[in-house]
Amino acid sequence: MASGFKVANLTINTGAIFNNNTKNIGIIGNLLVNRTILNSSKGNFTFSGLSNTIAGSTPAITIFNAVFSGTYANNVTVFNVVNNLTGIGTLTNSASKTLTIGRNATLTTLTATATNNTVIYTRLAAQTVKPTTYYNLTLSGSGVKTLASVVVNGTLSMQGTARVIVAPTYGTAAKLEYNRTSPLAAGPEWLPTFTATGGVSIINTGIVTSNSAKVFNSSVPLTVANDSGGGLDNGGFAISGGGSLTLANDANLYLSGTSTFPSGFTTNTIGATSTVEYNGTAQTVAVQNYGNLSLSNPGNKTFAGAT
Repeated sequence: MASGFKVANLTINTGAIFNNNTKNIGIIGNLLVNRTILNSSKGNFTFSGLSNTIAGSTPAITIFNAVFSGTYANNVTVFNVVNNLTGIGTLTNSASKTLTIGRNATLTTLTATATNNTVIYTRLAAQTVKPTTYYNLTLSGSGVKTLASVVVNGTLSMQGTARVIVAPTYGTAAKLEYNRTSPLAAGPEWLPTFTATGGVSIINTGIVTSNSAKVFNSSVPLTVANDSGGGLDNGGFAISGGGSLTLANDANLYLSGTSTFPSGFTTNTIGATSTVEYNGTAQTVAVQNYGNLSLSNPGNKTFAGAT
């Protein structure tokens, strides 16, 4: 192998220091890392074994380029691929493990269906998501993340300033999560009618603004758990449902235009320190047990009854 070496099995034990900045390393067997961190800031790791593992007691390993021509399972808690994940082989991300991908994922087979495993796309630019079925899929960094033939059975988490122009296919129990510190106008990922029973959850400090009327099927929840000024802005569109609505303590719900409070939910749980703000024009203030109620902007606010 040019500018590198090839081994049957590579074991890096506690106390050892492994920094690969330039070399290409070929592994025919297993990679076992018991060191706190394996760092590879440049070069390729090529995995060519059959039915092998990436494992060890280390909480995380970092590899610049990972090339798979064999069949491997990732059993490390966090496997960071800084740049490209490529090859004609197979990588399986095991249950409760995390795989991060910094650039391209053109590996022939990525299996990411194990319970609670997570794949994170982190590039600070446009990035194409490997077409496959995911348990948890996180889109972070920035730019458009291109989804085609992508299925999410667990949680789709929208982070950083990433956005999509095509929605994934949601499994029956999937959840859409917004975990952002900056504002976002919801895109196609928030379907007009949300049927997956995990529902939609908005956390962290970023405000998510709805882009259309939203309907939640029976037993599908909407949870707003932001703080520090974050929350959900309905964009003036109606929100209705048949499941539960939760507005947690310190969370914010902004109602604009002529819209009113979300309707039809079987259970409304409104935290004592949450805030609902009617900031539109002519609006009807729904009868609810509000935590904090704010009325702003010109226009008549009509109380439908005692609140």
